[in-house]
Amino acid sequence: MNTAQAQPGDAGTTRQATPIDQESLSQLIGLAYECASHPEVEADFLHAVCTALGLDSATVILVDLKQRTNTMLSMYVDDPGVSKETLAALVADYNRRFSQFNPLTEICIDKGLLVSGNTIFSEDMVPHPMLQRTAFYNEFFQQQGWYDHAGIVSIADGKTAVTINFASKAETYPVTPAARKLLRMLAGHLARAHTLRRQLETRRVTRDAALQSLDALTFGLLILDHKRKVLFQNRPAREIIDSNKALDIRRRELRCDLPRSQKLLKDQVSMAIDAALHGIPMHWSPTQLDLQDTGQRPVAVCAYPLPTSGSPFAAAHPACLLFLRDLNAEQGLPEDQLIDMFELTPAEARIAQEIANGYSLEHAAERMGHTLGTSRTMLKRVYAKTGTNRQNELACLVMSLAGLLHPVSE
Repeated sequence: MNTAQAQPGDAGTTRQATPIDQESLSQLIGLAYECASHPEVEADFLHAVCTALGLDSATVILVDLKQRTNTMLSMYVDDPGVSKETLAALVADYNRRFSQFNPLTEICIDKGLLVSGNTIFSEDMVPHPMLQRTAFYNEFFQQQGWYDHAGIVSIADGKTAVTINFASKAETYPVTPAARKLLRMLAGHLARAHTLRRQLETRRVTRDAALQSLDALTFGLLILDHKRKVLFQNRPAREIIDSNKALDIRRRELRCDLPRSQKLLKDQVSMAIDAALHGIPMHWSPTQLDLQDTGQRPVAVCAYPLPTSGSPFAAAHPACLLFLRDLNAEQGLPEDQLIDMFELTPAEARIAQEIANGYSLEHAAERMGHTLGTSRTMLKRVYAKTGTNRQNELACLVMSLAGLLHPVSE
């Protein structure tokens, strides 16, 4: 593709690569990594590279290595007169006509050129006269006025590859040795940046799926930091708080306007955070926030410590899970499922429910008409069958099962 090249000093419009100093190179590398976390700056990066290389346009292509097809993801041209709508139409036209039979894709796959961090130039693929005889060249490449080609494989994993391709027009200089050198210097950084981008996207998708799953639970869940500040609350938690006049989140802290219940809530959370920070064993059980003064039934709360972890640069570290259970909810805890899953007796399933609803062992025994000793023995059997050791662990398990077995309908 480098035949009949324009020479320095030829008449006509020419466009040359901007001399690249170390500062400019650092800026290009910085833009490449910025694209990893901010994909919206991709056009700025492509513009900067085109300017530095003295080239006119760029495309981002996704190659399916198994199906041997390709999809154009985006296009950039160094012409402010070309609208986004025009570029989108060109991308759509390419994908409609050439995604199944771009000969350059076949050549790159067959020659093993699609390797992360590799640079690909015209002569690596096919001599220019051969390319000119293809329908792809005549119906797309030439229609864009493109003449010479250079590309970087930003990532390839055996299934797919992403290439960033730059092109020059016939009336400009072909890709110069200086431009080729710059592309080779950028290639490794671009490959690492794209790997980082893929990792960030994977984590984002996983995080979003996790958040949607937490919203589907039937009980409230809040994540608190070591200062009792709310870092996250799922949809049921928001609904429970919004529907209870005495509960509110003020200055990012869950509070109860009733003094006794506020003390119970604060003590429950503080003990969980202390356990998380200092490894203190858990020796407490779920409790109820008595909201009778507001005309509402109690809300069961259960705090569970989260082992401290994370980067020292993080603004906050999760330290506590706080479960909320609205006892006004029509849907009860799954006694029959508890019996089936853990081979509990009806009485054992009932005491597990009572504990999950925030009743103390003494209150549970009274409500069930058992002595405290009988209830304590029964609870030990429940621990053994469910693999738990303390009341808060049992409560968290039962509350979790309630959400899993009775998902919230939209």
